[in-house]
Amino acid sequence: MQGMRPMVWLRIVVLLGMLFLIVGGGTTAAQTPPGGENDGEAVYPVRQNDGAIRPADAPAACTRIGFNNSLNGWTVHNGEWYTGTDYIYTYGSVTETVSISYDMDLTRTDFQARMLRRGCNDCSAGIVIRGNPEPLFNRGTWDTMYGLYYRANGKCAVVRTFYYGGTHWIGAFLYLTDCPSIVQGEAWNTLRAVADGNQLSFYINDQLIWSGQDPYNANPHGRVGIVMRRSEDPSVQDELRVEWASLCWPYAAFLPVVARR
Repeated sequence: MQGMRPMVWLRIVVLLGMLFLIVGGGTTAAQTPPGGENDGEAVYPVRQNDGAIRPADAPAACTRIGFNNSLNGWTVHNGEWYTGTDYIYTYGSVTETVSISYDMDLTRTDFQARMLRRGCNDCSAGIVIRGNPEPLFNRGTWDTMYGLYYRANGKCAVVRTFYYGGTHWIGAFLYLTDCPSIVQGEAWNTLRAVADGNQLSFYINDQLIWSGQDPYNANPHGRVGIVMRRSEDPSVQDELRVEWASLCWPYAAFLPVVARR
């Protein structure tokens, strides 16, 4: 190593620093998953193509799995959740993400939930599929999952946590970006996530947000759930309400294949 140029050392230090940023709950990795670069925010992001996107096909039928003033069939993994007359709700936690999951392990999945945020406009809430909640890590994040997060200010992201090479990773298929289909402010929004094999599609208010493949099918099965992150300022009157949640058939009602680039 003697005589190595300063710029080479600088690149090594920067790469190690970026690697540290995305790893949660595991040991530092000596490699990134194949198929893309570790850029400090996500692992091999899969991007939507430039072609026109048509609206999602409606599922043939849906079954309500909540809530009707009850959390029967659901498990609370973090935070305090309450039942109201027309919805369930939580005020979140100033230190951690709060979450619940439905007590069923699924492979093919079409999951929807209708929710409303109050208080913090730039805090995330959303749905997860193919998740394994326990053990929670990184301030309440699920151990493994695919997630669709939205904010009341009109932004959204498609994220995941997974294992590769014995290491825990946090990744993003879609970075936090403006999503015009979101009804901003204290308003109801319907989130939908569909998975069939390695095909994934995510929607907000029936508009396709992101669709593509996880070529390594890192999370082939798991639970569906609801997550919420509140403001760290305890004086903010923050709240998430969820009116209903549904599982729909047929799974994979609309799963366009999107090329990676």
